[in-house]
Amino acid sequence: MTQRMCKTCGNWHDLDQPWPCRRTSKSSAPYVISDTMAPTKHMGTGEVLDSKAKFRSATRASGCVEIGNETIKTRAPEKLDGGQRREAIRKAIYDLKNHR
Repeated sequence: MTQRMCKTCGNWHDLDQPWPCRRTSKSSAPYVISDTMAPTKHMGTGEVLDSKAKFRSATRASGCVEIGNETIKTRAPEKLDGGQRREAIRKAIYDLKNHR
């Protein structure tokens, strides 16, 4: 007989039986992300905007990139043999010790 503590009611229930409690949402409203934001000065245009969509379109129109939504470019790993790798590590340690 295996039991698990219920996160809804706090009691222990047998896992061999049908689960007696249903988790209910604290709110019956759907989760909605608002388009409004605190008025923010756009660094590319100088406008004060209070809409996320307008802010993003102004960012693209001014030729800027919004950090966090850019695509990550795949990069091929560098091919190093054991000697090259050891020498690169030695050089990095030397540079760190000598404040270069």
